[in-house]
Amino acid sequence: MQTRTPWLAALVAAGLLSASHGTAAITITDPGQGVYDFTANAMGLSGLTWVKGNVYDAVSDAKNQRHVYQLEIGVNPANGRVTKAAVTATHTLAAGFDLEGLAWCPSRGTFFIADEGQAPAGGYLREHTLPDGRLVRTLALPKVMTRTRANFSLESCTLGAGALWTANEEALAQESTRATARTGSLIRLQKFDQQLKPAGEWAYLTDSYGFESSLTTAERSGVADLLALPDGNLLVLERALGIGFIPSFRNRIYLVSCAGATDVSGIANLNGAAYKRVTKTLLWEKNLGSISTRNFEGIALGAALPLMGNSSYSVLLIADNGGGTQQHLYALVVNGVGVPKSGPAITHRRP
Repeated sequence: MQTRTPWLAALVAAGLLSASHGTAAITITDPGQGVYDFTANAMGLSGLTWVKGNVYDAVSDAKNQRHVYQLEIGVNPANGRVTKAAVTATHTLAAGFDLEGLAWCPSRGTFFIADEGQAPAGGYLREHTLPDGRLVRTLALPKVMTRTRANFSLESCTLGAGALWTANEEALAQESTRATARTGSLIRLQKFDQQLKPAGEWAYLTDSYGFESSLTTAERSGVADLLALPDGNLLVLERALGIGFIPSFRNRIYLVSCAGATDVSGIANLNGAAYKRVTKTLLWEKNLGSISTRNFEGIALGAALPLMGNSSYSVLLIADNGGGTQQHLYALVVNGVGVPKSGPAITHRRP
């Protein structure tokens, strides 16, 4: 595992250094807006995906509610800051229990949604149409990916460059342990190809949460979401609760490289096995404080921002508010995105 030293990571996060991956040099810059608050009657917005223009969709992780909310979010093309945000519609899905991540597929006109619950209630990756919420299909997960811990299953879903990705939030039941103050948690990045068939798994080690606080027993550190860029690069959003005596939420975004890493899809148990993990490079981090609604766990790629550079895109984080009407976004800009890979995103026809 290769990560940057703290001073190098700080330069990368500030946009003063880049992380090279293939031919692209990826950086993330923070426009300095901080948390953007808005009021909307929606509970637990956990995943976010851009549809078109100012239209986004967000999924709620409220247990057994099965709600997807349509949002209107304005982004200033000159600096990437949020200018407005509101919930404009509510849709109910035909299936779901603990929904966490979603991805819009324009070539199919459907949404892929990750369900974190354990089987038989949850633990699925499904395809739906909206606004009717119809279930199109349930994707076949590799058997190893179904052996999850309660509430630490499929937390993420992203689509880009002809591939669909998901991951377990923390280690599978037979592998590693959950993250501690000293060690991270071993998870699997699961890829699906254009025919929606499993196309490989790669091992990824999260960070530790850094501190055992006597004020809570809810410390954790795991993969909150993934973001596939149109050039094939993959970003990982890690979310940790712990950090210090007064527990706080820390988000980090890493660029992942699978170069030289082992496809572990044929390894049933990574404990004691011979393999190489992916490498990860820190692009951005932020400690967002101890307020429970600063639990940012969704990430979405928005529109291109040519006024900021011909390879810059809007990126938005969304927080799980745990209930109530206060909602929270965080605006970032990703730079150095390479030329989008050609061809339709997902070619398999709907049944």
